[in-house]
Amino acid sequence: MSMSCRLGWHRWATSDGRIVCPRCRGAAVAPRPIQVGVAAGLLVGIAVVSGLRAVAALSARPLVDEAAAGPLMRDTAGRAAVFDALDVTAYSTVAGFGLAAVLVPVLIGLRGPLSGARWTALGVLFVSLLGQVLFISTDLADGPMRLGVVPGWYPLTQQAFETVLLLASAAVVVLLFHGASREYFEEGVVNVDADDAMERALESIRRRRAAER
Repeated sequence: MSMSCRLGWHRWATSDGRIVCPRCRGAAVAPRPIQVGVAAGLLVGIAVVSGLRAVAALSARPLVDEAAAGPLMRDTAGRAAVFDALDVTAYSTVAGFGLAAVLVPVLIGLRGPLSGARWTALGVLFVSLLGQVLFISTDLADGPMRLGVVPGWYPLTQQAFETVLLLASAAVVVLLFHGASREYFEEGVVNVDADDAMERALESIRRRRAAER
């Protein structure tokens, strides 16, 4: 087994309906369920939307910085609107690029039955969901947009990004906690050339499934 495979960077591919790494000859014991494929596709979408969220925040930020240096800071309502806009654009930029960057290695790991990749994905999404719950309630369409702190297109765009990310993240969590997904990752990997080890693993699955019926 190469060092990269030992670190979890397998060259996973589908061979005869099985997930196999041709480099280290590791093979998934359980077949890859449709839930894992759908979750991986949603994670790609989450990474893309998260990056777009950050780009939108960067586009709106110059107007926010201009307002922060202007006369609005002398007024209580104006100051509150500026601080809300600063918080949301900063969060959207950092969380947007950060989430997209973190999901790249997670997606690579999820191509095979690596339990660590599954738990990492769930942990990242839980943290992301917590941040969204805290910031999605901030309404930039009221004071900030009315006072010209943010562009007119930004509040609705930002809320749309947050809503899509919230729903997609929740869907991925449900899919990765599904019984078929859990079994796929928990069964792990055996050597594709070790027929005895593969047969024992498959027999263990059969006995467990029979006991669950």
